[in-house]
Parts: sequence; C-alpha cells; structure tokens
Amino acid sequence: MTVDELTDLDVAGGSVVWTLAFRRSSDKFDEVKRNLKLDRDRIVVFLHEKGFRPYEIEVYPLQAPLPQGHEAALRKTGIRFDGQGRVLVKTKRVDALARVASQVDPLIGAGIQFEAEPGHAAAVLTR
Repeated sequence: MTVDELTDLDVAGGSVVWTLAFRRSSDKFDEVKRNLKLDRDRIVVFLHEKGFRPYEIEVYPLQAPLPQGHEAALRKTGIRFDGQGRVLVKTKRVDALARVASQVDPLIGAGIQFEAEPGHAAAVLTR
C-alpha cells in the first residue's frame, strides 16, 4: 500500500509505520559519514517541524562500512564508499503522515537521496 491510500484506512488500535531510508556515496569515506549524519539530522528536524513528536520518530544508527584496505589505496582503485541511514515514523495519526509524506521536496532539494520515493513510501499497519 502507499501513503496516498492510508487516509482511507481505519487504524483504530494500530499504528502506521513510514520508513524514510536514505543513502550517500562518495570517493571519500569521511564525506559519506558526514553527509549521512547531516541528512539524518535534516529529516528529524523536518519531522519535528511538521508536528511529529519525539516518541513517534525512531532514528537508526547510520551504516557506512569501510571496505577492507587503506582509504588512500582504495581511492586509487576507484572504489566509492556507500552508506545508508533510516528514520521511522510510527504514529496513529494517518492523516498527518499522509500530508507530510507529500511535503518532502525541501529534503530532496537539500540533496537527500531517498531509497524510495518518500511520497509513495510503503507504510505498514501494526496492531
């Protein structure tokens, strides 16, 4: 199901979970880590500004594994460093989530690279 379809659902006693998964890639490992942290912080600030409460937002540790070998040697071989991050919104406020999911353009404009189109992100109902 997509976020657009959520407003038609009755979730009494349950919650909707929206996953905002994002990624970064660069030929510099420190740049990947720095940008992932900035992206995660921007997403959390955005969600707070849109009215989500801290207990509705779950922030997961960033994943930026360093490949085996020294960074300088890896750069010479053309290897790029990749990292991912994830922020979850878990709420009973389906209308608020559906509204905010369609307002992520400023995050995309800031350079955040989402793994899926956030406005149509998969949402899961839990009971």
